Amino acid sequence: MPGRWTRTNVASRLGLTLVTAASLSGCVPNPVCESFEPVPGRGNHIQPFEIAVDSANGMAFSTSLSTRTLGRYDLDTRSMLDVVPLADKPLVFPDVTVDESGTVWVASYGNPAVIRVESTHWDRSYPQNSVSLARRIVAAPGGGAVVLGEDDDGAVVLSRIRADGLETEARVLELPGLGLLAMGENVGLLQGGDPAGALAVLSWDSLEPVAECDLPFTASRGDQLDDGTVVVSTLTRIGLAGCDEESPVEWEVGIENHDVISLGSSALVLDRIGPENPNLGVARTVDRQGVDEDLTFTTAKNTGFGALDTTRGEVWANSEGSAEVVVLSVAERRIEESILASTHLDGI
Repeated sequence: MPGRWTRTNVASRLGLTLVTAASLSGCVPNPVCESFEPVPGRGNHIQPFEIAVDSANGMAFSTSLSTRTLGRYDLDTRSMLDVVPLADKPLVFPDVTVDESGTVWVASYGNPAVIRVESTHWDRSYPQNSVSLARRIVAAPGGGAVVLGEDDDGAVVLSRIRADGLETEARVLELPGLGLLAMGENVGLLQGGDPAGALAVLSWDSLEPVAECDLPFTASRGDQLDDGTVVVSTLTRIGLAGCDEESPVEWEVGIENHDVISLGSSALVLDRIGPENPNLGVARTVDRQGVDEDLTFTTAKNTGFGALDTTRGEVWANSEGSAEVVVLSVAERRIEESILASTHLDGI
């Protein structure tokens, strides 16, 4: 999207404050938080939110809306391992991703904005970068991440952070930045604007634009299929981006659509509110031909975010309203496992 952002001069710098995982408990010390501990000493992890999966190392991760912790799970045993403390106060809408080395990256719309958790001792550090309030984060090829958020002046900014935590590039955007998605050799930036925004395709390293796709509507979530098709979602619509001179298409479906998870030839779109039971979400399968309602199935309580285990073919997703993380079988269209991450809110 040439002409819609400007480059900022960012000096190469490395500023990491290292804190060991053992130095903090998992729960912000207040009576309500302490009452949510699932087992003594583990710390709380209520309202699981965003999910990341590291298939190569057999692990899954979840952030939490109400705490400052990262949940760790074993893909083989489908069990929760523990929680890793991330900050000294609850994180705000925390996103999570994991890069090729197994390093976990967390973005929060608050301070700290970006947290790097290394995979050996699970120690954390806070990379200095241009983002003060982070909205989305996506792992980059070869390690590191790209972060979308706002700087100290409130401008929308993209930051490229190397595997070691060094920021190597930053760009201020003139249009609202709403979401990020991996697109093979490039990173996709979902942007707002009149009438439907656009999908800007950028170089991972330079964040320079290399292409642009039209969108059927303003979208904040999307993912790319193996054939290059990009599926996007907004609350009540699902669509396909118009790339390579193709026209965008859309379908009116959903009540509160959120995550789009590529399965290869199709995508799974998680709707947090199902049409029959508003307490339970649904998952819909989408490909170039549209939404296949015959493959739609009920998920868990307020399930809106997830990630694919590419080795086992399962989707790990949040169950925000029941303090669980669930394992979804796409082939069987059902929940295979429900893993309690903390005290169920309905039990308080």
